Amino acid sequence: MPPKVKITKQDIINTSIELVRKNGAEAINARAIAASLSCSTQPVFSNFSTMEELHHETMLGAYGIYLDFINSEIESKKYPQYKAFGMAYIRFAEQEKELFKLLFMCDRD
Repeated sequence: MPPKVKITKQDIINTSIELVRKNGAEAINARAIAASLSCSTQPVFSNFSTMEELHHETMLGAYGIYLDFINSEIESKKYPQYKAFGMAYIRFAEQEKELFKLLFMCDRD
């Protein structure tokens, strides 16, 4: 019977998002993630075929957090829906500076 998986793909993505929050997008690398999870780099490379795939999944996770900001702003009903999107954008930029930079201020080809 194979050993039980201790570190999941979602654990790695969550750790990657936390690293971005603390140190910026440049902090995403296998060694830093492994150090945060107190493991070797093997779980990172067994769950993601390339680092680009991990970066992509991290961006999707960050976008999910941004969508949560939008939804909470809409549900608060402080603003009309069209304005709630803008206010959520501003609040996200203020509260999640590094995730905002990752999503909206990086040059993508």
